[in-house]
Amino acid sequence: MPSQYRKGAKFEIDVRDILLEDDWVAVRSAGSHGIIDVLAIKQDVKWFVQCRTRGNLSGDERGELAALAKKHNSTAILAHKTEEGVVFEEVKSKEPTFHFEIINGVFTKING
Repeated sequence: MPSQYRKGAKFEIDVRDILLEDDWVAVRSAGSHGIIDVLAIKQDVKWFVQCRTRGNLSGDERGELAALAKKHNSTAILAHKTEEGVVFEEVKSKEPTFHFEIINGVFTKING
């Protein structure tokens, strides 16, 4: 039986491949354990994609993904599985409860 990590990695590859088949430029951020699993660009559209097989994304994760996408003029997307296939949905956050600052040359998440 595959591990949760392997299932997640396979899903990220599947999402990347779906985007590539639709003429997106898509790159998987393998092993990063960051909030962006796949970066996808098609013409003037940029997507920061978080892949979750079950679609579970906490409020903090939603806020972080939405804030990062907004900062980079991108769209935050959650890719998840349904009985019909893979769904891509926009992730929105009313107001970020944090922001990022560069402290000592490192991007640092600041709450509040």
